[in-house]
Amino acid sequence: MVKTANVVAEIGLLIYPECQLAAIYGLTDLFRISGEWVQEASDHGAIPVIRVSHWKVGDEGECVSRFTKCEFNQ
Repeated sequence: MVKTANVVAEIGLLIYPECQLAAIYGLTDLFRISGEWVQEASDHGAIPVIRVSHWKVGDEGECVSRFTKCEFNQ
């Protein structure tokens, strides 16, 4: 059976000056691992997907830009 993705949430993690990158990476891993567990437990076609993106603020506080995106359970 082919499983299809159903995006149920998109989570944006903000990387700002002096933030704890370990927290960003830890949260990203948490959502990735939980997504793997759901995929393993799912026996129906459409599986829920959580999309995680990382956002960064410029040095001058200018416009926020997305620089990476991870999608789990595709």
